[in-house]
Amino acid sequence: MQELEKAVREVLEHIEDQRQRVDFVKRIIAIRMMQESDPCWCGSKKTVSDCHLKRQNAKTVSVEQQIGLRVGIFKRNRICSASFDSANCETKNIIGAHTIQRNGALKAMAEDGHVGSLYQQVGEVSNVNVKCGVKRIASVFYGFCRKHDNDLFECLEKKPVILNAECLWASSYRAVCHEHYQKMAAIEGAKAQLDFADNGMPLPWQLMMQSEIRYSLTQLEYGLAFISTIKQRFEKISADPQGKLLGWLITFNGPPKLAVSGTFSPFYSLDGQRIQGGETTRHVEHFAISTIMYEENVAWIVACLPEQRIAVSFLEQLFSHSHREIMEILSWAVFAWNENVYFPLSWWEGLSEMDKNALLELVQKANCAAPYENQTFPGSVINQQIRSVIPFPR
Repeated sequence: MQELEKAVREVLEHIEDQRQRVDFVKRIIAIRMMQESDPCWCGSKKTVSDCHLKRQNAKTVSVEQQIGLRVGIFKRNRICSASFDSANCETKNIIGAHTIQRNGALKAMAEDGHVGSLYQQVGEVSNVNVKCGVKRIASVFYGFCRKHDNDLFECLEKKPVILNAECLWASSYRAVCHEHYQKMAAIEGAKAQLDFADNGMPLPWQLMMQSEIRYSLTQLEYGLAFISTIKQRFEKISADPQGKLLGWLITFNGPPKLAVSGTFSPFYSLDGQRIQGGETTRHVEHFAISTIMYEENVAWIVACLPEQRIAVSFLEQLFSHSHREIMEILSWAVFAWNENVYFPLSWWEGLSEMDKNALLELVQKANCAAPYENQTFPGSVINQQIRSVIPFPR
């Protein structure tokens, strides 16, 4: 009993709201009164005896093992994202599709066949490491069948990129599908964690852990619903995207330093005003960013649906800044808001330990819900300047 009381006090130290503290203690008391044959309090649909009764004495699952499980789920999750053309899908031929041009941007960035990437992990900053990814597998996800990967992105992978509506749609749709795929895999990973993440913990910490995972699941499911709506809109315009997307091409001077593919959903404007999320909006809008080769140089494409006025307003505000400021803002956002980011390993090795630690901390702690506050880092260490910002298609 003393150990239980000690654990309750430890958990309560992490709960600031008094009402939530009271509710937590009441739940602990109610759980202690449950019978072994009752449905388990965690919602697993198992009985207490088959679920949490012996969880405290179960073998603890390390952070590394949990990460390995989530990575495994990501790799096993094989679907074709092109649901709008399912009749022509080769469902038995799902391939490792690149989100970034393998023979374009990744090849230009690779050194001895490798590119660097920061993998966001659970736990302390020390658990975030630089990965030497072979360009053959870097940026890969199992989100398209061979037919759709070949057909939908032919204008990016097999032809010189042209600034037209087809290219804008293809580059952005691939980024949206990758985000959709990640959300689905993250949900499966969170569901799996419910069965083992609280192994070896006393009851109060089990309750705390289960509550946190279920809250995370709820947020992921909201996020999946939001990106699904955007994905469906992209699919509706797939046959004729002309005039139905807004895009900007960002070109750089010098060799490539960053390649990225994903979607961003900023909760704050660049002057710190809340623009979406929470009670501000019921739907969270996104804009896409992708990396291509354009006229033999690496470039970024930023795009959004014109009806998403919050995202459009954010991008218009972004591109009203100077090229230096745009680079600083996007460099911060790329690392803070996205995990599908790649860079030359020599660039990473050339950073000071202080800059490496600062970058790792940014990757670990920031997200789209954090406001931009005029940060000059990491733009100050990327050593790349924007040459031009070109709206397209014109």
